Amino acid sequence: MSINTWHPAGHNDWCSVNLTPERFIFQVNNPATEELDFQSACDSTAQLLCQEWSNRPLYLSLSGGLDSEVIANTFVRNHISFTPVILQVGNLNAAESWYAEYWCHRHNVTPLIKTVTISEYEDIVKKYLLVLRNTHQTGIVANLYLADEIQALGGYYVNGVGDINQDQDQDQFYCNIVDFALDVFRSGQHPTGFFMYTAELALAYIKMFDSAINEQYNKLRFYNVSPRPKIAWVEQVISSSTRLFRMLDFWYTHVPNSQPHQFGNKQNVINVLKGVK
Repeated sequence: MSINTWHPAGHNDWCSVNLTPERFIFQVNNPATEELDFQSACDSTAQLLCQEWSNRPLYLSLSGGLDSEVIANTFVRNHISFTPVILQVGNLNAAESWYAEYWCHRHNVTPLIKTVTISEYEDIVKKYLLVLRNTHQTGIVANLYLADEIQALGGYYVNGVGDINQDQDQDQFYCNIVDFALDVFRSGQHPTGFFMYTAELALAYIKMFDSAINEQYNKLRFYNVSPRPKIAWVEQVISSSTRLFRMLDFWYTHVPNSQPHQFGNKQNVINVLKGVK
């Protein structure tokens, strides 16, 4: 694949991304046309996504983290039918997936639970490393795996990525290939990550940020979900598997690692999303 390949993303291709060996590049094609509060932007985005991907069942990756729970709550609030998908890797992500299972219990929803052993996950990683390029973000593997499983079931896979990332120490915001993996590696097969599905939601999200506090605390200010720690379960899997550690060590040595797309400070992000020069 050419390193100059641009991949359209989001509703009406409002943005495009390009993954080169040196860096991940993001550009806006159609800026936000209105400014909404965060919940209204979530509702509008969910309704658009449901309309535009309505010919197959929707499956939402429910990890137990803050982001996917916001999407699940939004779908319920807007009466959008979906099946939560919970990935369990041995018992290494049990602490996080507990929140996903509890959400399903509270809402009387039956999830699709994909359970794999550590050994099976090692094989999954080995398979998907053949697909990845120009990145060391191996957390993408779980999303690609689940997307392909849902594709085989005849559904569309919705995931809770696309939230613009914060580097609090540098007062900078950025995005990377993790946020657009489906657009680059499974183009046209599934929706863009929810928080980048519309420019209006991306704008509403960043406007809520207080740069003086960290990303997790920021989200708890306006997500309206219960507090919980951010659990780096992928790193736990890697540290528990010698085979996986060696596999990735070889991968990191031989594959370029593109740098994230840097937006700059909060006002710079807002200007980009609004099309202000």
